Amino acid sequence: MKNIKLPIFYISVIVLSAFISYFIFSKPKSSKIELYSYIGDFGEVIDKVIITYDKNIKDFKNIDTNTYTINAKSYIQAGNKKGSLDYDLNRKIEYIETTNNQVILYLNSGEGKTFSWTEDLRRNVKSKLEYTVVQNTDIDVINTSDEKVVIKNNTKYVWDNKIINDDITNIEYISDRDGINYHFYNSTNSDKLIVWFVGSGESGFDNMNNKEAPVIANDGFVSFIREDIQNIFNGANVVSFQPIESWSDLSSSKKKVYETVYKKLNKIIEKYGINKDKIVVAGCSSGGYMATEMIIKYPDLFASAIIACPALSVNNVTDEDLESMKKSKTAIWLVQGETDGAVATEDNALRMFNILSSNRDIITTRILEDYSSSYTTYETLDDKYKLSLYDTVDRQSIKNFDGTTSETGLLKYEVDFNRDGESEVYKFLDHFSWIYPLNNTTKDSKGVCVIDWSSKFVK
Repeated sequence: MKNIKLPIFYISVIVLSAFISYFIFSKPKSSKIELYSYIGDFGEVIDKVIITYDKNIKDFKNIDTNTYTINAKSYIQAGNKKGSLDYDLNRKIEYIETTNNQVILYLNSGEGKTFSWTEDLRRNVKSKLEYTVVQNTDIDVINTSDEKVVIKNNTKYVWDNKIINDDITNIEYISDRDGINYHFYNSTNSDKLIVWFVGSGESGFDNMNNKEAPVIANDGFVSFIREDIQNIFNGANVVSFQPIESWSDLSSSKKKVYETVYKKLNKIIEKYGINKDKIVVAGCSSGGYMATEMIIKYPDLFASAIIACPALSVNNVTDEDLESMKKSKTAIWLVQGETDGAVATEDNALRMFNILSSNRDIITTRILEDYSSSYTTYETLDDKYKLSLYDTVDRQSIKNFDGTTSETGLLKYEVDFNRDGESEVYKFLDHFSWIYPLNNTTKDSKGVCVIDWSSKFVK
């Protein structure tokens, strides 16, 4: 038998053909990335990135949390530092899932906020974000023809500058020349209404609406439209009022802010068929002050109220004003830290409760928590007035603008920023006590949570 010798050229072609059929190298190209956000206790953060590859990919073989680097930059968009960098960080990827032709990157939820705090304006303002995804290693995948494919590490990733958030897709924003704007959530076929007054940090400024802040800077408004809270009320419309300036600025300038809000409320009541006996009010900080003022001015307007860290003393709400609230039908649950570096507890929530509950028997209940701050709830026997004061830690004295000193500290809350299912303790400013009632964790002597309590007055 003769030995048959093939030319080297033909041998190369055969080998190359076999190699191509076994292992296909994709050409450098672009893949789309989408950014998803979640509005949590401390505002909106980018918590998920989805990468979409070619439709013919069905399985990924060697992806882990080190495969990609996600860099995030945030730029301040208002105030003296407009255009300045707020943060520049590589986002921590906690874990990865794959499905067909998509890679889902779950990020640490304790970082990556979508807004900036402007110290000179004292406002939260939506940031300009830049997200860059770099692929650190080649990725082996299987396509729909069961062939091995390599996604090279020079693949470009393109973001369309949009943020996807499923919590805020059904919200309407109404802007008005009278200086009071609002967001509205329409709960179909409900005759109930929850009114939320934003704090000063979420107000407008310099004749700008700052319309994103009431939704993304904390979860005051969004909490009430989530399914769990909506289920408690068996459906409720939600309105979040936002002033073009802070409530304090509007009130001090003698503008008819209360009358304006009242008229808007009545228009909403008429338009959506709201039962006037089924309205709940809530607010924090400056918004807590505004909720209080509306109860004083319109004592028969609200069935119940949840008021956190109300800024009463700085807005000259007198003891006589608070005494007049006893004539109101509104049941009130107050919440604040034992210390509060922004508005002293003894001058605000504690003062209001002491006046409302004077000459009444009080039930005192101590509630211990493993991770969050423990607290004490005080309540009148008729269930109308309640106060929950949360323990603060790491206390220190601070000097106020008027030369006096006061005590401040930190609150604690149970979080899972690294998304491993294990609880962690997170410490934050003692003024942010609204986080507890908005999560419906604040309880009374019977174990009834604050939002459940507020809903029973509008059944």
